[in-house]
Amino acid sequence: MATFVRDNVTPYHGDAAFLTGPTPRTLAIWERLREMMVEERRLGIYDVDPHTPSTITSHPPGWIDRDRELIVGLQTDAPLRRAIMPAGGLRMVENGLAAYGYPLGPEVQRIFTSYRKTHNAAVFDAYPTDVLAARRSHVITGLPDAYGRGRIIGDYRRVALYGVDRLIEERKAIKAGLDDRRRPARRDRPGAAGRQVVGSGDVPPGDPDRRRGADGAVRPPAGGPRHPDVDPVRASCPA
Repeated sequence: MATFVRDNVTPYHGDAAFLTGPTPRTLAIWERLREMMVEERRLGIYDVDPHTPSTITSHPPGWIDRDRELIVGLQTDAPLRRAIMPAGGLRMVENGLAAYGYPLGPEVQRIFTSYRKTHNAAVFDAYPTDVLAARRSHVITGLPDAYGRGRIIGDYRRVALYGVDRLIEERKAIKAGLDDRRRPARRDRPGAAGRQVVGSGDVPPGDPDRRRGADGAVRPPAGGPRHPDVDPVRASCPA
């Protein structure tokens, strides 16, 4: 990535003399938006369409000032009118609308509870039982059910700026810091004693109560393991 940037970027060392300011047409459009934004900051949102799930063709064309605009295209049919995207998850849409005093359109409610499965519901249906248990107990987080698309969006600018090696080392350091913070929480769980899964391979150094067999599996003592440091749910879930 760094080589690509070096080979394809031509630095500019001149001044800003080639730049020009906004035209009167642009200033007039912007002034109208500024007035609307004052009201949006006061209300939280300026407007929303709670009856139309957003798609690329869901709303008719919208303009800020049709006679002055040269580059056109709004997300909905009016400036600062928010859209809803219930295909990602109906509850997220309902909660977002309710926070600003808007009810969800009854037809949208009916369709997305009776006929149309949301992304959130589909992901939950795809989870096996052990993943559901791990999610509900907060052993694993960041699963795609809570996000509209379930995708990882990479910030590749950092690759060009810092290089992959430095970013990997930074992530490792952050992970190590999180591991250090999690250990006291695991030690504080009293229900963990006696429930360690055999074969997890987690043998505390110098522990006289556990032994490893010829097959490499970890054997608990006859009376059951006694290690409050180990989270039984975490140990029983696949990585």
